[in-house]
Amino acid sequence: MLVECKKLIKDEKELAAAVTQVRSYALWVVPAYYVITDGRIVSVWDFQGAIAPDREVLRVSQAELTAGFDDLYSRLNPRAAAATRQAKVSRLEEGR
Repeated sequence: MLVECKKLIKDEKELAAAVTQVRSYALWVVPAYYVITDGRIVSVWDFQGAIAPDREVLRVSQAELTAGFDDLYSRLNPRAAAATRQAKVSRLEEGR
């Protein structure tokens, strides 16, 4: 998993710029997911490599974190993230 901590993200345009930046790192790391946060929001993206566009799978605000924690943890816990990453790496290797 790749995590990018940003200063205050003011709007969707700044979030989109952060996604572009983090995606460039993800192409090297090949994570299961990448996460962008400014401490107020947590945005989780499903990394697809060159196969398909990445997609935001979860966004929670600090106020919603308690309610959204189970969904966040089910994706980002070490075991689940490692299994998802391995499946993606295998899929990418098949495409070579």
